Amino acid sequence: MGVVNRAYLRNLSRMYANERPGGSSAFIVDSDGTANAISLDSIINLKLASFYDLLVQARGHENYATDAAVTTIAGTATYALPSDCYQVLSIHLEWAPMQFEIVNATSVRERIDYQNWTYWARYSPKAYRLRGTQANAGQTLEFFPTPSSVVLARVRYIPEFSPLVDDVSTFDSVNGWENLIALSAAIDLRTFAEKDLGSLPGLLAKEEERIRTLADQRSTGEAAQVVDVYPDYMANEFAADRRWI
Repeated sequence: MGVVNRAYLRNLSRMYANERPGGSSAFIVDSDGTANAISLDSIINLKLASFYDLLVQARGHENYATDAAVTTIAGTATYALPSDCYQVLSIHLEWAPMQFEIVNATSVRERIDYQNWTYWARYSPKAYRLRGTQANAGQTLEFFPTPSSVVLARVRYIPEFSPLVDDVSTFDSVNGWENLIALSAAIDLRTFAEKDLGSLPGLLAKEEERIRTLADQRSTGEAAQVVDVYPDYMANEFAADRRWI
């Protein structure tokens, strides 16, 4: 299957756990609308979030990648990212049509090197870092050096996982990968009920291995390539040679 809904995932989880029927009289109820209540729906959303992270970790992030635009302002270093930003994949500046410049991330210590460089122009040394508070981590973008002109920055990022809010809400499980979600939820169900897990851990391990192996092979038209990049200290030296690009 590809797209699956919450009701299907709940039924599949109970089948693997051999805990059918479910409903409101089950040891762990199917659903509970009470604030902060725990139900099988809660467990499924937790497992979906873990599955989401597994795909991202296995470099299957292109399934979820999306873009956002940030416009720099002269004299302003920090900019708000979308509220659902989870991981930033790339940032490039669009100086003009067909004149794009990639901006690389920098470390906390190395940012000083860019702050000392006051010139902001196409191909001048520049970098970015993510920052934020504990409640809003990684949702602020900071450029080094501080931009001195207006330019569009295109941010490609992975959004946060959105929990399924009802039984008809769906999730793209790609190619039958919902088995991992159901098996993981089934293990929790049997653990909470203090029942033997049987073959469930072994089945779960096989599903995890299948996903890790295949997640980054969905685009098989081209082989992986080695990319040569200019070291930061050579950026200024090569800038003049790259103006024709």
